[in-house]
Amino acid sequence: MSSDSKLDSYRERRQSLLSPQPVILAVLFVALIGLTAMALQPGFRGGGFVTAALAVATGLISVLLIRSASGAELTRDAGDDDVPLKMSECGAAGWGVILRAAAVIVGLFALVLFLGMILGLTTATFFIFRLQMQMSLRATALSALVWGTALPVLFGVLLEVPLWPGLIPEIIPRWIGGGVPPPL
Repeated sequence: MSSDSKLDSYRERRQSLLSPQPVILAVLFVALIGLTAMALQPGFRGGGFVTAALAVATGLISVLLIRSASGAELTRDAGDDDVPLKMSECGAAGWGVILRAAAVIVGLFALVLFLGMILGLTTATFFIFRLQMQMSLRATALSALVWGTALPVLFGVLLEVPLWPGLIPEIIPRWIGGGVPPPL
């Protein structure tokens, strides 16, 4: 391997490490490790399903992180022959897209904090579907009711986990409003 190709390889690897993908994967990995450690503590009320889901997610993120950091090549079917594809070429979003997504996530957390799981997720789903996906008003409202209301209620009932009601005044006891945040 010539010195120019080594230098190009080094520059390509450095550029791929500076892309948002490894940074996001590393943050997700650390967060999942922390959540899994919390789930393994005695007295965790989430049950075995939550612990297993966190463990699987941590494993999958670690595989992606290792592949991204090692510069592993992926292949995609391009007819009869496979074309090697670098991880950095797999559609890693630019920082602008990452910051917009982070703003949406912060907005979602704020909505859930103040409006609760049911109203917050329904409102967030409505705005995401309407503004980002540009769905019709009727389809947006129906989708928001299904994804933002029915699924959280269904999972809350099935997993027997109380949903956060929100900081707004109580509207429907234990479901919408009347939440008191725990002391920090």
